[in-house]
Amino acid sequence: MRASYTADAGKGLRLSEICIWDICIFNYHIGNTDNHIKNVSLLYDPNMTSVRLAPAYNIVSTLIYPGSTIDMAFAIGNKYDIHRISREDFRSEAENVGMGDKVAMKHYDYFADKLEGALKKSCEKLMEQGFVQAEDIRNRILDKRKDPLA
Repeated sequence: MRASYTADAGKGLRLSEICIWDICIFNYHIGNTDNHIKNVSLLYDPNMTSVRLAPAYNIVSTLIYPGSTIDMAFAIGNKYDIHRISREDFRSEAENVGMGDKVAMKHYDYFADKLEGALKKSCEKLMEQGFVQAEDIRNRILDKRKDPLA
């Protein structure tokens, strides 16, 4: 799942801010409650004259594992419990961080719309490579997102 950032970035919002926003949205949708500040890094060029956001890492659906917390590492719309966080909480959080509603919700909706298809495609590729647990993991991610008691 890859969003196009060029149009939004041209309207004054820095690309790295959008990337961090997307990482938060993605982690929410896959059920990763362990997305904390130490999972965001910066890369400096060799001369230490410019910096950029490192690629996302340590992204895993923690909700599918027994005993994992349902509380996000940070609040979204003043809520931590992943099952109580809604689209409107993301809208509220976008306002809190100074991100425009249109950009923020366009990205939220993009990830929400693409999640199941992207999981299906990834699952198929992994199974072709012999990772037989991929389908079970995909189903557990989708089940936990739809039904917290699953």
